[in-house]
Amino acid sequence: MGEKRKALAPSKKKVKSTKSDVDKPAVADLAEAVLESTKNYNKIVTLLGYVDDAEVSEEAIASLVKVFGVLIKRGALKTSKSQTEAQKTVVTWLRNQYNRFTEMLLSIIQNEEQEELYLVALSAFMKLVKAEAKYHGEPPANRLFGNIINALAKASSTVADNFVDEYIEQYDDLRYHLYNHVESIATRAYENKDLKTAKVLSDGLVDMLISVTSFSENDEEIESFYFPVPEMTKSAIKQGSALKASSHKAAFQRAWLSVLRLPLTVDQYKAILIVLHKRIIPRMSKPQLLMDFLTDAYNSGGAVALLALNGLFSLMQQYNLDYPDFFTKLYALFDSSIMHARYRSRFLRLVDLFLSSSHLPVAIMASFIKRMARLSLHAPPSAIIAVVPFIYNQLKRHPACMKMIHNPDAGNDYQDPFDEQEKDPLRTNALDSSLWELATLQTHYHPNVATLAKIMSQPFRKPNYSLEDFYNHTYGQLIQAELTKKIRSKPALEFEEFKMFDDDESPNVYMSGWTW
Repeated sequence: MGEKRKALAPSKKKVKSTKSDVDKPAVADLAEAVLESTKNYNKIVTLLGYVDDAEVSEEAIASLVKVFGVLIKRGALKTSKSQTEAQKTVVTWLRNQYNRFTEMLLSIIQNEEQEELYLVALSAFMKLVKAEAKYHGEPPANRLFGNIINALAKASSTVADNFVDEYIEQYDDLRYHLYNHVESIATRAYENKDLKTAKVLSDGLVDMLISVTSFSENDEEIESFYFPVPEMTKSAIKQGSALKASSHKAAFQRAWLSVLRLPLTVDQYKAILIVLHKRIIPRMSKPQLLMDFLTDAYNSGGAVALLALNGLFSLMQQYNLDYPDFFTKLYALFDSSIMHARYRSRFLRLVDLFLSSSHLPVAIMASFIKRMARLSLHAPPSAIIAVVPFIYNQLKRHPACMKMIHNPDAGNDYQDPFDEQEKDPLRTNALDSSLWELATLQTHYHPNVATLAKIMSQPFRKPNYSLEDFYNHTYGQLIQAELTKKIRSKPALEFEEFKMFDDDESPNVYMSGWTW
């Protein structure tokens, strides 16, 4: 969402930059020694110490992944009833070293001062998740996977984006588990009432969910697995399974609804609302549950309010949601600031979409047309150039409003009945008004505006304007157009100086031939 999100480091521990007393081959030899004999397990501690050594940190991480991967395969990190107390003590110690290593990897991922190791640590962690899944089963692997989701929510967007691209977009089961973990993380943050942590998590979780573009629409599309393929049992299906598209949809919905309860910034609202109607609403089983979020978004005002109405409009169109105040809320957004706003072009695009139905009450249409005409009186030329074609198209789309520009029954004593202060578009009396504002624009100081406004005085035979040609005009473009315009007749470059008196011989004579 705009700028890259920085990591929230759990500590400011730096990797040592001093000259190391060990080289990379020696680190690899330590790993081989650990795997050759249980007597060398203590060398794991030495390897863990090298993770913080800048000279050999990457080699140390790779060696530890190899060591713990083999130990997981051998079952050396699991206790059993047949083991002696001494053996169980060794397993517990190994498990503690393993946990220490995974925590070090998570710390690197979250530490913005160790950016050069971000992706190395991420790759190493996911290899351990893979090994856990293969030899210990899905539950422990999934718990480990949840730890990385929690860490990435607080990490730099650079490593989070890589995680999504390399893993979540590629594996259907990881995507399903991601949604479940996001729901758990967001729910805990919401229930803990820790505002600072909730804000950090909401930033990371929103970014992560938005960046995921892949989605399994049906069971046949679920074919790529990072974990071993789960069994298709009745209990698994009932609880939710990575094999079922319905489970994916349910997990997706729970994840989003949980995240949307967290405190959101204006930028986060915008980022969510921009993709809401295409990538969130269609993937939810009950999109009506977004109503509270959309209402809160509308109350934020400005561009967020407009985008929220776009989401509501999608629900009204596609899911028959009843929202009787929709056009009243849309009408409330039409104020003087809208003509100067950066999002003006997007605003007009969406308004054109909202007003596209031919079944709208003519009183509502007239109110929007009149309101835009009135706002154009104080708008910059770049905005007026978009408004005039917009009104032209609306008049052609709704012929009942044509009386606003041609009403033979209006007398000479006409007074504009339009109530500018009325908030209900059904009660503004706009239909009994006239668009005298557009006649005023025909004498606008800018020639482009004046010429464009004169279209309203001509027969309505012109096809609808392609509004995209007018939305993005700026002052700079208008000035550039004037500077590059071909001049038909050259302007005069010399002028005869005006003199009040006839000549130099009689400088004090006002009119020659007169004497006093």
